[in-house]
Amino acid sequence: MKSARDYYLDENYNCAEATIRGANDSLGLGLSGEAMKLLSGCGGGMSSGMTCGVLCGCVAALGSMLTEEKGHLSPRLKPGVSGFVKLFAETFGATDCRDLQPVYKRDGIRCAILVEQAQELFNKYVEENGFAK
Repeated sequence: MKSARDYYLDENYNCAEATIRGANDSLGLGLSGEAMKLLSGCGGGMSSGMTCGVLCGCVAALGSMLTEEKGHLSPRLKPGVSGFVKLFAETFGATDCRDLQPVYKRDGIRCAILVEQAQELFNKYVEENGFAK
């Protein structure tokens, strides 16, 4: 089983791709490689510095776990996502890539620290809220 950090650093996936792959492995989501490609455009704040790709990957993983058939017909989805977004912002100080990069980006490892810490935070959040499959 690989961590999000492993995917990020060793296999050169972007932050969003690494996050969903790490969640898929650690939480047994059963997502296909094709499904995980859906996050490829979210890296680097959707290539625009906006919403952090790591956060996008976590939200996608929550969607996989909490959506029954459709989002608006899944009562645990909205509070589950909003709760994690709030926790992410409180923990890391922001939700946008442009605000997080100056704090977390390092030469040679890019945002590996954030990727790793967010996976730990996410897995704990999922466990504490009973969201695991």
